[in-house]
Amino acid sequence: MRFDFSSARLQLVVVRDRLATALVALLLIVVVGGHWFCLQFVAWVGMFAKFSQTCTFTEALVKTFNGKYLIELIHEGSPGGPRFYRVRGTPVTPP
Repeated sequence: MRFDFSSARLQLVVVRDRLATALVALLLIVVVGGHWFCLQFVAWVGMFAKFSQTCTFTEALVKTFNGKYLIELIHEGSPGGPRFYRVRGTPVTPP
């Protein structure tokens, strides 16, 4: 009984090429700042979810993106306790 491993080698090459392509794509996303977009997107979703509990859909959407409402970020170990940031990340004094 003989086993033919020629197709297995070809499959290994295809998998290796796909992994290399995925790695390059991931590195390009990180280099151009895509990870910050992901973090910002998570913050927007959290804000929208919080606002939509007390407001209508459109009001929650407006409050999420108008820049007037603060989100609270807690930094463990930072002096002074929690810090407040606008949606775009500029620090402001707490209300």
